[in-house]
Order: sequence, then structure tokens, then C-alpha cells
Amino acid sequence: MKKIDASDSFVGYVYEAYFALSLLLKSNENTEIALEKFDDVSLIKDEQIIVGIETKHHKDDKGKLTNSSTDFWNTLGNWSEAYFEKKLRPQDTMLMIITTQKISDSSVLTNLRPENRDTASVLKKINEIAKKIDVSHEKHYDKFNKLDDYQKFSLLDNIYIIDTYPKINEIKKAIISSLDYSVIPNRINDLYDELLGWWWGEVLLRLTGQISRNISKNEVREKILDISRKYTNDNLPIYFDESAISDKDLPNDDRTFVKQLDWISVGDNTKRHCKSDFYLASEHRSKWIRNELIFFDELKKFDNLLRTEWERRFDEMEESLDNNSHDNTKKSRGRELLQWANYGTDALCIRPLCKSPFVRRGTFQILSDKEEIGWHPDYKTKISKMDKNESNE
Repeated sequence: MKKIDASDSFVGYVYEAYFALSLLLKSNENTEIALEKFDDVSLIKDEQIIVGIETKHHKDDKGKLTNSSTDFWNTLGNWSEAYFEKKLRPQDTMLMIITTQKISDSSVLTNLRPENRDTASVLKKINEIAKKIDVSHEKHYDKFNKLDDYQKFSLLDNIYIIDTYPKINEIKKAIISSLDYSVIPNRINDLYDELLGWWWGEVLLRLTGQISRNISKNEVREKILDISRKYTNDNLPIYFDESAISDKDLPNDDRTFVKQLDWISVGDNTKRHCKSDFYLASEHRSKWIRNELIFFDELKKFDNLLRTEWERRFDEMEESLDNNSHDNTKKSRGRELLQWANYGTDALCIRPLCKSPFVRRGTFQILSDKEEIGWHPDYKTKISKMDKNESNE
């Protein structure tokens, strides 16, 4: 069975989304974008379509846009039908064909470029072509020929062809370039990656009909600001939260920090939250290191800060107990210490604007796993016994 190559179509849809983002980034305030609603891309202001755009991406540079090109006639036929059915008023809407191809020098379509307009010449030639017999374009000719000469002229007079437009890789560079002053230079690719991930999510929500409203310039600007705040020197990016974690992601019960939780008899829900904090903190710390957003010295400094505060609290707990204190009392005091670590240490942040609670909560659990801190007053003795038992096995 012969395999059908659909790569051109796929790249065409991807290009459309890239182009839409690039266009919105360059547009004025209060502008919105719609995808696949009226045209490939529609520029909307005050609930009115001000520009309807069809994008035509071609991977190679061999072909050219000619008088009889399918790219042109397919688009002209659709616009003609919309005009005939009164769904389109060309005099109110600029119509654009964005193509990566070059218009052939011998084509009358050169007169539809923005800088070289001659609608009368275009109408004359297009009328001649639309009278010919061409099975592949017959339906497009029919749609165009339903219009009278005034309507044909009005339609063509509002069509602009932008040829040799940048291809998909160049569009990506243009988007990155437009983000230059939104974030510190070495974080621009991180900003781009997060923005593009968000953008694809927004596009899919609309293409699948889950959201009907258009995407506004203000939404994109706010998202850029939101992302860029993560990459300042007083913040760190948060990639995901507890809602994205499944049970299979959580550490096993044989981890030291989990055993330390068992020694103070925490409930199952509390244990799961602590496991989640441990996982989130560990994953983020590793990713920050890999992405060179933070260095070991800063992590070590944060660990020392938490450990120092814990020591003060742990010393106070020990002083409140004596040799005759029952183990249940010790467990209760341990749970109070854990509660303090989870809910009484909001001011202890790795960076001033990085305030996600799991960062410090999870770091406490990481220190517990390293046996550097504990919750039960006798945690050192218990760890020593645990280590001996494990060595005897």
C-alpha cells in the first residue's frame, strides 16, 4: 500500500499557528486573532474582521505563484462564494494571501502586491482565465463568475498578495526576536518555549470548539509578562504542581524521609502530601540546575537556612520533653514540628518571588531523607537502629 505524504499539510497548519502568533505580537492593542473561523487567520478589532488571511507554506523553492496556481484560485473561489452569499464585504475587510512562493514575473498577480497595484489589469486577465475549461479549477471559476464585474473588481481591489514570505523556521526566529526585551538575554529561549506551549494549548482549545472567543493581544502580552517574571534574578520558574502528579510518581515507602514520617504516626493524606512535596522539590531543583537557573551554592545556602531554622525549633521541642516523656507525647511533638515546617515557614524562600510552598516543604523532606533533620525527638537513635538492621540483613 502506497503511503500518502501528508507532511506538507501538517507543516501548513503548524505554519498557520506560528504566523498567527507572530502577527499578534506585532499588532496594535485591542486586536484579536481567530484561527480557521473565517479564513486561516483573521485579524479582528472591535468585533469586526479587519484582515482575512490565507497562508500558503511550501517547503521547497522550486515552484512559483502563477495566474493558474491552485493556491490562488482556491482562495479566490472561497472569497468569491463568501462575497456572493453576503458573508463578506471586501470594502470593509482587507484580504491577504501570505505565500512563501515568489509570484512569477510574468504573472498578472504581481499587480496584487501592496506596492504595485493595478486591479483593472488583474480583472481583465482573471476574467479570461475563468472562461477557460480547467477541470481542476472549474468549481473555483464558477464561484468567481457568479459575481458581476463591479463585485469582481471590488473583491480583487481588496486582495493583497505578500509573496516570498519567511518560511516556518524564519517565523520562529521572528517570534524570538520580538521577545528580545521581555526577559534577560540568556532566558529568551525558555520564554519562547513556554509561550509556544501555552499558545498551542490555546489554539487547540479553539480548533476543537472548547473555547469560542478569540485570542487577544492583551492575553498574549499578559502571558509573556507572567512567564518573564519567572526568569528574573529574584524568581525561579515553576513547571508543574501537585495536580500533575500521579501515585506512580511518588517515592516508595522505603525512603528515609517516609520512615521518619511513620515514626511520628502521620496520617495517609499527610504522608502523600509530603511525598508530593519531596517529588516536586527534587524535580524542580534538578531542572533548575540543568537549565543553569541556579547553582549548587545557592541551593546549599537555602538548605542551610532551613536546617538552621529547624535546629532552633527542634531544640525547643527537646527542651519541652524529659526522659519520662511517653512516646505518644514525642510523636505528637514531632507532628507539631512537621506542621511548623509546612505552614509556619512561609518567609523562608529560595528567592524572594519564588513562593511556591512545595519548594521549602519538599526541601525539608529532602533534608530528612538525607538524615540531616528529623521530626521525632529520638530520630537519630531510630536512624542508627535502622542502619544497623539494614546492615545485618
